[in-house]
Amino acid sequence: MKSLYLSAIFILTMATIGYSQTPYLFNYQAIVHDITGQVVDNQSVGIKISILQGTSTGSAVFSETHNVTTDGYGLVNLQIGSGTNLGPQLSSILWYVDLYFIKIEIDPAGGTAYTITSTSQLISVPYAMQAETVVQNDDADADPTNEYNTAAVLNGTDLEISDAGGTLTVDLLPLVDDADPDPTNEIQTITKVGSIITLSLGGGAITDDVNDADSSPTNEFNTDVTLVGNMLNVIDFGSTQSVDLSILANDADANPTNEMNTDVTFVGTILSVIDANSTQFVDLAALEDDADANPTNEMNSDVTFVGTTLTVIDGASSQFVDLSSLENDADFNPANEMNSDVTLVGTILNVIDGGSTQFVDLVSLGNDADANPTNEIQNLSIVGSNLTISGGNTVALPGGSDSQTLTLVGSDLTISGGNTVTLGGGTDSQTLTLVGQDLTILNGNTITLPVGGGSDSQTLTFVGNNLTITGGNTVDLTSLEDDADANPTNEIQTLSLVGGDLTISGGNTVTIPVQTHHVGQFFGGGIIVYVDSTGQHGLICGLVDLGTTTIFESGANNTTAFATSLYDGQANTATLVALTPEYPAADLCEAYSYAGFTDWYLPSAFELETMLINNYALRQYALIMFTYYWSSSENASTGVQAYAGRNQSILLTSTSETSAQRVRPMRKF
Repeated sequence: MKSLYLSAIFILTMATIGYSQTPYLFNYQAIVHDITGQVVDNQSVGIKISILQGTSTGSAVFSETHNVTTDGYGLVNLQIGSGTNLGPQLSSILWYVDLYFIKIEIDPAGGTAYTITSTSQLISVPYAMQAETVVQNDDADADPTNEYNTAAVLNGTDLEISDAGGTLTVDLLPLVDDADPDPTNEIQTITKVGSIITLSLGGGAITDDVNDADSSPTNEFNTDVTLVGNMLNVIDFGSTQSVDLSILANDADANPTNEMNTDVTFVGTILSVIDANSTQFVDLAALEDDADANPTNEMNSDVTFVGTTLTVIDGASSQFVDLSSLENDADFNPANEMNSDVTLVGTILNVIDGGSTQFVDLVSLGNDADANPTNEIQNLSIVGSNLTISGGNTVALPGGSDSQTLTLVGSDLTISGGNTVTLGGGTDSQTLTLVGQDLTILNGNTITLPVGGGSDSQTLTFVGNNLTITGGNTVDLTSLEDDADANPTNEIQTLSLVGGDLTISGGNTVTIPVQTHHVGQFFGGGIIVYVDSTGQHGLICGLVDLGTTTIFESGANNTTAFATSLYDGQANTATLVALTPEYPAADLCEAYSYAGFTDWYLPSAFELETMLINNYALRQYALIMFTYYWSSSENASTGVQAYAGRNQSILLTSTSETSAQRVRPMRKF
């Protein structure tokens, strides 16, 4: 075999250039020499021509083959674009977007075993093909000033371009995807320093003067909480708010155990209750019932209890005491309301009575400066398609949500997960008890009264948010009403979606990635051959032919066509599978299952055509060359023929349903 090489390549002008439609052809000449420099004359050679994008080793965007004979001078003449096409059409190349190179391969034996290769850049021709778009633009009013664009506005993902004639809108949502396979040149970050919000990579900056919807800078999110002695300091960007919690401890040493009464004395009719800070006085004169001021002769003769009224009777009169304040429940048992101690450990308030200890987590007192349970800060995390809020709720993305329902029956607030919290205020009391002559105060001090004594009580009242002890101290419990379950991490919040940004009302934002697809992608059990403008939906071609060949209909030809849609292969297949006699081509696709997907069908005529046009994207799974494949579209005019498509020439033809063709399944996504 001779060793050959190309001595020259001439890319000539287009075959025709005019003001009519431009033909997608351009001329090519070359002279073939052998290794000694002698021309290879009058010999048949096989030639493969490819157009490469970007570089001399770039991807082929067009490829075709020729079989020609050199003349007496070793010269070959051919028109690029007229050969046997191996991939996309020459007309599909966008010449203006990149550099392009022409690659020539030659087999001197006239076949496809190419041993000579030459690559060079296309300089000007065939860029004349792109000039056709300029030739076809005429201006009927001969006024060049009213074609200029007057404005360009980006509204969401819509680009609105205006000129004197009106406004055109382009949906830029597909640009959310990145076709240049470089993931590093679109990523930007948002930072905020003070009120300045900056977008990286030259995105600019804005000043955030208003920090929330109510235009008030005084109620912004808290940045820190500290406890110094009894002072609770709640800090945000604007100021520090301080709350004196000394009433929780009642002294400077923050020790709740040393506030108990230290002594009880009785002088005359005055009962003195003494603790480390002060002495409380109660005049018990009303319990005495005689003029001689002799407490020894006022012996009670009887005691009765009717309803909530205690009646103490002596020789002279009866004294009545309404003890309803001592009762705080339906069982009229004062012993199960009396708290014996209160301790604060960390944020846990322990209220102790004779029967049990109740625990209240007061962490919410330091967790929200504005007492608004709807704007608590929570954390968002995303794992796969599940968005989780730190309080426990999870939302499945995209296209899914989860919720909890709250119901209120009486004073019971129930969350759908099963937890119930009893709401509503109440009163409790510290009381004095009298057993025989021993008067005992709840915290444990006892004094023996002379015969004829009685009892007294300390009560708690609840007005609005204020809890008041009869001794005069008042505690504002507003913050305790901020959250029924005392858990600051699961407050109700609002979610909003702007573009791809999901924002929770507390301020955290998660950008939800938009998943898009492309032709040639392995997905859904096959290879994608079509994607719509959203990048979310399209057509998937199966990876294998089903069997070798099969007929379209197994029975006698029908005289009526049933599956005539040229677009909807899924509907056609369902129609054919339901009919008798059987339709083997449709049945094979309907029964096909792969990678867990069972919704395969025989493609319609136009769906098959799309598969044929993008056959190059199937790579090693491509349809067999120069071979017909069945579609599911019957010929409505004959009723006895269906359309088949021939690979390579992309030819649809109507043929007898009893002929045997190949079958390739398809599914939608």
